[in-house]
Amino acid sequence: MAPEDRRLFRERALSLIYEAEMKGLTSSALLEQLPVREEEFVVDLLKLEEAKRETGDRLIDAAARGWELDRMPVIDLCILRLATCELLSDSETPHAVIISEAVELAKRFSTDSSSKFVNGILATIKRGADAEVLQNRSDEA
Repeated sequence: MAPEDRRLFRERALSLIYEAEMKGLTSSALLEQLPVREEEFVVDLLKLEEAKRETGDRLIDAAARGWELDRMPVIDLCILRLATCELLSDSETPHAVIISEAVELAKRFSTDSSSKFVNGILATIKRGADAEVLQNRSDEA
């Protein structure tokens, strides 16, 4: 899949995650209501975000010192959830690309300062994920 396609699909996934959040639905429930079938990559992202939400929210909360999740702009939280679920997955997409895409989504759909906010939180989460991988590798040795 071309990088441009992935970017568009992430954008679509973000819009659906945001819509579900605003309607108080799960992503799965929203997908069932849609009149058209979504692309497989979009559906996979939505399912992944839903499956990893609890863990992702804990990581976001820990990384966002001084911010409560329910006080964050909803779009920023949705961007963070989408990117965090990918960071937590066995995705073949490099972490730097996932973070870069999230920053671009924040620039496009949120406030001027949101891109820096999103970048900072995701960089903190990535460092934690990298440390966990290194710890697991050293435990295996």
